[in-house]
Amino acid sequence: MRSRVLAIPLALLLALAVTAPAGAVTNGQPDGDNHPYVGLLVFDAAPGVPGWRCSGSLISPTVVLTAAHCTDGAVAARAWFQPDVTYVKVPFPGYPYGGTGSGAIEGTPYVYPQYQSPFGQGLVGFSFGDIGVVVLSAPVPTSQVARYAQLPAAGTVETLRNKAALDYVGFGVSEQVMTYPGENPYDRWTGPRIRNYAPGQLISGIFKGTDDLIKVTMNPGGGKGGTCFGDSGGPDLLGGTDTVLAVNSFVTNSNCSGVGYDTRVDVPERLLWISSFLSGTVCTFNGSARYVRYPPSDGISTGPLQFSWAPSSADVSSGSWDELYLGTHYPADITDGTIGPGIAALTFYYAPFTFYYYYTGTFTKPAAIGSPPVGQPWTLSGALSGSQPAGNQFTATGTVTCH
Repeated sequence: MRSRVLAIPLALLLALAVTAPAGAVTNGQPDGDNHPYVGLLVFDAAPGVPGWRCSGSLISPTVVLTAAHCTDGAVAARAWFQPDVTYVKVPFPGYPYGGTGSGAIEGTPYVYPQYQSPFGQGLVGFSFGDIGVVVLSAPVPTSQVARYAQLPAAGTVETLRNKAALDYVGFGVSEQVMTYPGENPYDRWTGPRIRNYAPGQLISGIFKGTDDLIKVTMNPGGGKGGTCFGDSGGPDLLGGTDTVLAVNSFVTNSNCSGVGYDTRVDVPERLLWISSFLSGTVCTFNGSARYVRYPPSDGISTGPLQFSWAPSSADVSSGSWDELYLGTHYPADITDGTIGPGIAALTFYYAPFTFYYYYTGTFTKPAAIGSPPVGQPWTLSGALSGSQPAGNQFTATGTVTCH
């Protein structure tokens, strides 16, 4: 396999990242059913117009982890999880289209909110936060995939030694064939749409972008392999496991050799965002709130605040606030609300008084839905509306945990 992006002149890098097929495993071998959760993805550049192909990892029956440069700009996606998506073993006459008999499951692509490309100067400035997700319209049958890729614990990469074993798996191109003298190395790449596997190694150490990327070997020496065009979004697995350390992002030359740079999955904010697409995930805010009544001479309320929500739906399920105002406690239940991109709406119910305070409004948050910084300060603040007079200010600061 080889990753889909090249670190040659940036303009070409960007053009390839948007329009070129992603890469495949090189110096590898057919994977068969060893990693059934790795699939081939096709993205539509416009309705009914397939634009590029990548790889991805099924982390639940309906959620595929891939790269943001694969999902970015796509209006639709579809996934195949057969080990051989060609005419040889299984007929797929519809490829790269979907529909009845195509063997594909349609899906909706999502881009990590903090993804940027280009991100800065130099090689590692090619992109930042290159994480994407495809949510499938139907579960992949367990007869096809009964084992899923696993998300890593936060900070796993920092615990690995130099030359730690990696497993590359993907549907990218696998060999170069020159059809005429002087043909561009990028154009020589070819290979069937087969899930391939190759062993690799982590190159540990501190470099610019270490908090975003891992550096991996791409050379065939010592029995190692690499990733190439079409492998974008496929997993860098911790050797011998189903744990995805990173997704394939870009390589440094059109020969898909040397070293590659892949986007880390073990960053807390990314884990939360990815997990937000998984049913059953619940996030909880624990902190304190400060309510400045208008006009200010009316006083200030303070007190501990806690609430929980499901990132997959953005719905607040429960919570409470013990409001202390002018020396008197006014305990309230949070009975409803929404925590979504750029908005937090909470409904407080004061049982002894049998009325609601609708503390709803647009609050400024440090991150989009599903990606608050775990264990770090997280603030919701803004002007309140609803049943309260205009001008009231409500601020909540605390930490978020998700499970």
